[in-house]
Amino acid sequence: MVASIPPEQQPAEGQPPTAQAAEDLPGATDKVRRLHAGVGKARYPVLAFWDADVRAPAGLLARLVRALDRPGVGLAYALPCWTGAQTLPGLLLQAWANAQVGTFLLPIASYGRRQPVTGALVLVHRHVLQEVGGMAALAGYLADDARLGELVQASGYRAVPCGWVRVGCGRRAWGEALSTFLRWLLTLRHHTPRAYALSYLTHPVAAALVWGLAMHLQGAPLLPAWAPVLAVALVRVLAASLPPRLAGASDPWVAVLAPVADLVAAVLWPAPLLVRRVTWAGTTYRILGGGRVTKRNASRKRQ
Repeated sequence: MVASIPPEQQPAEGQPPTAQAAEDLPGATDKVRRLHAGVGKARYPVLAFWDADVRAPAGLLARLVRALDRPGVGLAYALPCWTGAQTLPGLLLQAWANAQVGTFLLPIASYGRRQPVTGALVLVHRHVLQEVGGMAALAGYLADDARLGELVQASGYRAVPCGWVRVGCGRRAWGEALSTFLRWLLTLRHHTPRAYALSYLTHPVAAALVWGLAMHLQGAPLLPAWAPVLAVALVRVLAASLPPRLAGASDPWVAVLAPVADLVAAVLWPAPLLVRRVTWAGTTYRILGGGRVTKRNASRKRQ
């Protein structure tokens, strides 16, 4: 979704730029096309992008606007907290996503120089979006939110985190949850290969479990064999509990499933090395190099 936020004064006549037509965005994903259409209709110089399943607390938009008004800031975003899962696969997905946020996104957002922008809720100056190439610069990228953050920061602007939003998990069946797991891993593998290579360290329960079994088979005492498993499981539970507590969600107890979710992610981790397609919002995309994608049947339609 897209909205524009007015400044204290209305923009001058003719200030909003003319948007490109949707057909001028070759290779754009369906999401980027919808965002592009929204940008074309927006009237004001501050643009807000957010996902349909996102709920923001009262006052957050005002805080983001104030953050965007700081000197040198070109983009402000809210950190995501997944909540509201009603099925076992949804609960596992929620626990793993929050554990990833607590392990990586939160520390980097707090202390990192380069911000890993997530698209749950993003505010950007219209002129900054134009400077980095507009929505055309995001066409063909699966991780369009991360790409926008990279372009904005590469242009000399700062991206700043501000507050939390709640992302609803809802009633996800196994197929949908596993597909989401795989899409996240595929996006990481092809958009930031180094991060993907290191991502196995972010779900270490499987490695600790292998260590424990190996030590047990060698006759090691109980504590040296299984203490690493308990330690990393506790760390993952604590990491997964941080986002819901900071976001004021009502289900921080889901964090206890993070070690089990890690095992699911560990099983799926090698898949992006072999899989070259991903289904997102009902559309299947073929993955190209550098994090770009194209609709799987796009070449057939052109013939």
